[in-house]
Amino acid sequence: MFPVAETLQLLRFAEVAEGDIRLTEAGKRFVQADLDQRKRLFAQHLLTYVPLAGHIKRVLDERAAHRAPASRFRDELEDYMRCAVAMVGLLRWALKSRLPCSPGRNRWSFPNQAGFSRLNTPVSSS
Repeated sequence: MFPVAETLQLLRFAEVAEGDIRLTEAGKRFVQADLDQRKRLFAQHLLTYVPLAGHIKRVLDERAAHRAPASRFRDELEDYMRCAVAMVGLLRWALKSRLPCSPGRNRWSFPNQAGFSRLNTPVSSS
């Protein structure tokens, strides 16, 4: 229960005080939203309140191939955190929200076996 409460608080969807969890206005909007609205709100809060998410998005957006070695982000994480596993959790949040990354791009992908994170390109219908 604590990780869920901490995540809701981190994303400003809830406030935790004296053992109680209360939804913020954004949390109430999230609960009442349809799936697409939830994804957009989640992505917005992820980029706004989780600086690492914004940093990863900027790095990937700045590169022509929209790829970067996963080790780059793990190394940066290790400067601030004990375990680089946090990156996987962050990427899962981004994937769940289908975080839009740049025009013509759909979402992030997990690092592949070669150790690269990338932006997935949409499949053309033509």
